[in-house]
Amino acid sequence: MKCLLSLLIILNLGLAQVSNDIEEVVDDVIEAVEDGIDTAVEGIEDGVDSVVDVIEELADDVDPPEPLASMETIHKESNLNTEKFENDEQKILSTDEVLFREDVTIDSGEISETNMRIIGGDLTVYGTVNGKIILFGGDASLRNGSILNGEILTIGGNVYRESNSTVNGKIIENNLSEGLIYRETDKENAIQGTTKFDMDRRSERSHQSWIHPKRAVLQYNRNEGLVFTPFNQRWDRHSKSNFRLNWSVGLRWRKGLAPDYTGRVTFEKSFFENQNLILYTSLFKEARTDDGYRLPEKENSWANFLARQDFYDRWDESGWEAGYGFNLFRNIRFKGRFVSAEQDTLPTWNMTSLFEKTRKLRPYLMFDPKSTNYYEMSVTARTPHYSPLQTGLAVFLQSEYIQAEGDTATVFKMDYGKAIQRNLALMIFNWEFSEGLVFRSRLMIGSGGKDLPSHRLFSVGGLGSVSAQQYKLQQGNQMAQLNLALFLTPRFTDGDWLISFFADGGRAWESGGSWSSGWVSDNPELGISSAGIGIGHGDYDDDFDWMVNIAKPLDHDGPYETTIRFNYAF
Repeated sequence: MKCLLSLLIILNLGLAQVSNDIEEVVDDVIEAVEDGIDTAVEGIEDGVDSVVDVIEELADDVDPPEPLASMETIHKESNLNTEKFENDEQKILSTDEVLFREDVTIDSGEISETNMRIIGGDLTVYGTVNGKIILFGGDASLRNGSILNGEILTIGGNVYRESNSTVNGKIIENNLSEGLIYRETDKENAIQGTTKFDMDRRSERSHQSWIHPKRAVLQYNRNEGLVFTPFNQRWDRHSKSNFRLNWSVGLRWRKGLAPDYTGRVTFEKSFFENQNLILYTSLFKEARTDDGYRLPEKENSWANFLARQDFYDRWDESGWEAGYGFNLFRNIRFKGRFVSAEQDTLPTWNMTSLFEKTRKLRPYLMFDPKSTNYYEMSVTARTPHYSPLQTGLAVFLQSEYIQAEGDTATVFKMDYGKAIQRNLALMIFNWEFSEGLVFRSRLMIGSGGKDLPSHRLFSVGGLGSVSAQQYKLQQGNQMAQLNLALFLTPRFTDGDWLISFFADGGRAWESGGSWSSGWVSDNPELGISSAGIGIGHGDYDDDFDWMVNIAKPLDHDGPYETTIRFNYAF
């Protein structure tokens, strides 16, 4: 099978990888073998030479990073390996050869000056490699005590290093099984012996789960009270396994109520080098909200603790879910999940705050506890290196199908034609039109079915929505909101001062259905609006400190509102 795989790889490279002709390729391979191994090898070698030439040109264009270790350190490491074998008889291999279906071992004490092409075989190195070795459909292993002064290139295989191997040369890996992944050794780490080339070369985005995000250790709000989550664990063999178990367990404490637990356990199976495809399943018991766009959870906790203000409405969900995720081009993510859960209310408790101790708390969401199934699909995308104060674009799209009343099928077989839809689109566009001057905008559009549950309605008004307006002043199964801001950054103010001029507007209303005709024109209710100025302190590198916003309604003669923010308005 290994021989057949290797032949298919080379023939596919030579025949433009026509996937629909797999059976013909296999027949051609069998016929070539029957005609004679020598003829097949000769044809393969011609194809190999062309592929190698292309890869060598690619590798030559990449300048390896300068080593952090000094030449003295490298010299000492080389001496250590030389002294280890100074009493051994050193066998020098110095021929050019092509090996077919053979495993090659360079023993301790051997010095290979060979330029080898190994087809369908593995390479194991205990000695020294000064030449260039190319493997097709095979793996290379650098054992403890081995020295690579030359170059190893693999096509369709992996390179494995043990910690006490020394790499002074170059390793290039083209792993077809991981989806045409090209990787090259980081020489400075290789010299110091700190990098195992195979799995530690994953990008940073593969180390943390975006299916099961890490929860804050402490949260504080009017519904859950003090939420202490000391356990946020990830088990995946130090990021080397394609399987991952994430679990978060915490405790809710509310004075006058019995302690309650919260948490989530997620088992993931990822595919490809950087988790481009993930399948997962979860068990959970946690609070859920639709108000996350208003402000970050951390800032909301501070608002609860300092001023007895909570800008989230929540409900409790417990159950299971199964889903998938696609991670494309580093900046585009698709996620779909099938959820079966029990939903219940989270009553308000008389929480303590540092200031405003007598402020009246908003009532909690009220509805009858129920079982529900729903399917949710979301897409997030943003430009590379997205930052609030630089030119860039971020998009979030979410579509949800909530099982209709009377439908008793499972979540996988529910009637999607009768399901209640809830759709949300959010786009943020930033434009630095002159150095230090940034125009920012956020557009939100929401639309749901006429039977959308009361705790899932859209709303406008209040912090994170339309400033200087009553919290959730308007509600409905339709909504539109626009936020505009002009920022004078520290680059423009010649210091650490950050100044913004902003305007907010939006409206929410009831309509006959999701994205129905006359979606906007049939809305009889006028929108709400406000404008204001913000003065803050922070630097251009997103090390945001604070900002004081002063806003006033534009649609009526209301009072000025002053808020202290530890985050941008959006």
